[in-house]
Amino acid sequence: MIYDRLENLPAYTALAPEVMPQIVEFLGKCGAGEISEGRHELDGDRLFVNVQSYDTKEFNAELLEYHKKYVDVQLLLAGNETLYYAPAGTAVTKEYSCENDCGFNRVPETALPLKLEVGNFVLLLPEEGHLPGVGDGSGVVKAVVKISADLLA
Repeated sequence: MIYDRLENLPAYTALAPEVMPQIVEFLGKCGAGEISEGRHELDGDRLFVNVQSYDTKEFNAELLEYHKKYVDVQLLLAGNETLYYAPAGTAVTKEYSCENDCGFNRVPETALPLKLEVGNFVLLLPEEGHLPGVGDGSGVVKAVVKISADLLA
């Protein structure tokens, strides 16, 4: 897991050198408010971005999600939320779905709360558990980059 600011994202190019320049360019446009909501394909199912708006929700200990096929880069564009991070555990609350590339575990007491504000991003590798979108019901806008794990260096 990496937690940082958008302006520092280029420093992580070595993680995915084939696609990181595209990601940096796209997220720069998102930060400037130039991108509409919805799915934006940069390289088909290998690299795409979901720009979404939603209201934050109360903490739910059953919803620590993890993925196996994709790396997530989640960038907050508006509002603020808390994202809980923990290594994917064994307390399964919903079995992994290959079709959705998502499974859920129980959030452990040792989960780390990360405050996301505009310009913060978190990069989550496959199998890293996360519970995003926690807050007081206020609205947020977020860009979620999905990078196929086979593109990692």
